[in-house]
Amino acid sequence: MNIDYLKEFVVLADNGSFSGAAEVLFLSQSSLSKHIKALEQELDVLLFRRTTRCLELTEEGEVFLSYARRISRLQYEYQTALYHSRQKKSSTLTIGSIPVMAQYGITVTILLFHQSNSSFHVNVPEEESTVLKQMLRNGQCELAFIREGQETEPDFVHIPFAADRLAAVCSSDSRFGEEKQLLLSVLKKEKLLLLNEGTLLYSLCISACEEAGFTPNVSYTSHRIENIIDLVSKNMGTALLMQKQASYYARNSDIRIIPIHPEIETHIDLCYLKGHTLSPIARHFVSCVYLSGEQGNHDIPTPARNYTTKV
Repeated sequence: MNIDYLKEFVVLADNGSFSGAAEVLFLSQSSLSKHIKALEQELDVLLFRRTTRCLELTEEGEVFLSYARRISRLQYEYQTALYHSRQKKSSTLTIGSIPVMAQYGITVTILLFHQSNSSFHVNVPEEESTVLKQMLRNGQCELAFIREGQETEPDFVHIPFAADRLAAVCSSDSRFGEEKQLLLSVLKKEKLLLLNEGTLLYSLCISACEEAGFTPNVSYTSHRIENIIDLVSKNMGTALLMQKQASYYARNSDIRIIPIHPEIETHIDLCYLKGHTLSPIARHFVSCVYLSGEQGNHDIPTPARNYTTKV
């Protein structure tokens, strides 16, 4: 059995798309399809149900996935050990990231990578998504954790990492304090606190409010989420933030985080430029992300006040 086919199976299962998985694996779709068919023939099972609309694991595919992931992880570990034994000098990988890293498990992912690749240096400049996209295009970073809305950039390969949804953040004594979810339209007359103009989330909130039939009354903007939440707790108004962002900082009983309905979701993807041949260290990081099997599912730690993003 070709062990590389097991990794390809894992990536395809996580990606859910032959085209997306082929881009990540630097293969043609036809080659990937042939490899999966060969794997199915050797195992004498059908691993995927293929329809015109989607690709789903069969029951046998679900069973096999955990074993394939473990074998691929072991392959990653011995390849890592052999790579570092040959390396005579350290390498540096620059990975751009949105500033909210810990909330989505990005810092945990970098830590896991560093633990098994101690001779690598990882530099993580933090910028807004629009800046990160330009950095990728200009070659200032090879990879970037970028937040996307419904539309995604066609010139990037997107590896799904985490997801979040928009929520209203209010004080516990607000008139919304007991609600389980909120229609955006009920905030029509509220003073709203948002992240700074120019950020993806600012644009998303303004557009969502306008689609709900009103122009938002924005009374305060800031690039620091903790400041916004502190002002909310002091009854300055209601904030619109992503749910995981708010939960990370709002660790007191004076705050209520209420999901917006219908759901407005954003995705955090690990991205790189299509057509760009990744360096060995960058490809190694992509493999680490996939083979961890924990994209977007890391436990969120307590906020660290003094941490460096260079490991």
